[in-house]
Amino acid sequence: MPEPTLFLNQAGTSWPKPEPVRKAVADALVQDPALWGEAFASAHLAVAEWFGLSSTERLLLTPGGTSALSAAIGGLEWTPGDRVVTSAMEHEALAVPIRALAERGVRRTVIPRWRAQPFDLGALERTLRAGDVRLVAVTAVSNVTGERLPIEDIVDLAHEHDARCLVDAAQLVGWERLDLSGLDADLVAFAGHKALHGVWGIGGLYVAPDLATPGWCDVGSVDRAALAGLVAAVDWLAQPAQSGRLGRALALAERLVGWLDTYEAIILHGRGAPGWRLPTVAFTVQGTGPGTIARALEAHGVVASGGHQCAPETHVALGTSPDGVVRISFGAQHTEADLDRLLEALATVLGDLDRPG
Repeated sequence: MPEPTLFLNQAGTSWPKPEPVRKAVADALVQDPALWGEAFASAHLAVAEWFGLSSTERLLLTPGGTSALSAAIGGLEWTPGDRVVTSAMEHEALAVPIRALAERGVRRTVIPRWRAQPFDLGALERTLRAGDVRLVAVTAVSNVTGERLPIEDIVDLAHEHDARCLVDAAQLVGWERLDLSGLDADLVAFAGHKALHGVWGIGGLYVAPDLATPGWCDVGSVDRAALAGLVAAVDWLAQPAQSGRLGRALALAERLVGWLDTYEAIILHGRGAPGWRLPTVAFTVQGTGPGTIARALEAHGVVASGGHQCAPETHVALGTSPDGVVRISFGAQHTEADLDRLLEALATVLGDLDRPG
């Protein structure tokens, strides 16, 4: 009997979903409609409290992280001549609605990488001094490399220069339990199906008290079953057994990095800030496309991501455009045995590549 698939695309979505999440989703699908309103209010409050909020007033539930970002950007009042600042590491869910603002006369400045870091704080400060920046909109963590941006510093700089700050926290929530009001960002968007371990179809947008909250009609109906799954997921994440999960996954990622580093033909990307990342490893193989590597791994029962990961601008910044990278991303459930299986598959796929020593 073949081994079950080893899913190493956790930055794309978490899998498998915890049993309590699967059960909550199934139960919600057969729930009495007379209970829907009460169940929604209770679930909404449970999610808000997990994010450190005392009420649901500032947390809009959405059909996903993409719709949350669109509501955040579209809900602001824009004037021709306004400027938006982003990083060079953005997912298209954030980049596309910002590019669309050009039709309204809004300009965009992209802050580049700096040395081994994913974001140049000095360049941000120089840009903010111009005084025309209305919004700084950045990802908390690159979905391609797992690099964390200095979000607290970015928020502080934006506010020092009277700019708003939007954080795309899709990759971070679940790995860390964010206190949304304590972060002090004006807007924070998240998806429920990644490290939060919910299912597809649920996300949210935090809106600071001095901003108007978009209405439910701006984002569409929330999937009740997905919301029930998200409540079960945050309860599951709060269990003592889940403590230390990030450290365990990072240890696997670092062992993989050390193994890949023995190949002369392999280039690791975004590895510059040790200890300041999530358990995602991005690499390319000279002479072989990322898609080819990913398909070969899948033939061995290992699912990874090969390509652009919906972040083409990131690959321009990394120098990996047009083909992208192989991205391997671990979850809390992975073990040393899983890593050994991955390394065995990689050794077969990479074949006769040179390994010095």
